[in-house]
Amino acid sequence: MYYNGGYRVVHERMKERCVVSDDALRVTLSRMKKAGLVINKSGTWSITEKGRVCLSAIRRKPRPAQEPKLKLPSHTAKRVFAKPKTMIVIFDIPEIHRRQRAWLRVELLNLGFTMLQKSAWFGPAPLPKEFIQSLHYMKMLHHIKFFKATEANIV
Repeated sequence: MYYNGGYRVVHERMKERCVVSDDALRVTLSRMKKAGLVINKSGTWSITEKGRVCLSAIRRKPRPAQEPKLKLPSHTAKRVFAKPKTMIVIFDIPEIHRRQRAWLRVELLNLGFTMLQKSAWFGPAPLPKEFIQSLHYMKMLHHIKFFKATEANIV
């Protein structure tokens, strides 16, 4: 693709660090230029004083909190359950705990649950005691609701 105004040089440098589409680069540079963060002189892009101030503020800003690195327990080893499905599990786990949310989905699947939606599952009851204890230990229980139901109750 042909880039005028120095886009080619910026695009080549960006390809070394990350994958970026041509359109995304062009739009980003255009928006930054419009905001006064960068300028293009004779096909060479450079940062303005306003851009430097903005960049230093971004670098000083504290990063968002991340979930603690826990070793997530596995209580199930792909067991097949012959129990009738009589429980609905619904959860709303914040994005910051995405690793725990993913763990919960895998565990529910291994416990014989079927996904109704990403955060609503239908499966056998009762749940293993160790599984409930792990949910309590990881402080996830207050994000989860358990309902008794039968297949006939689900529309």
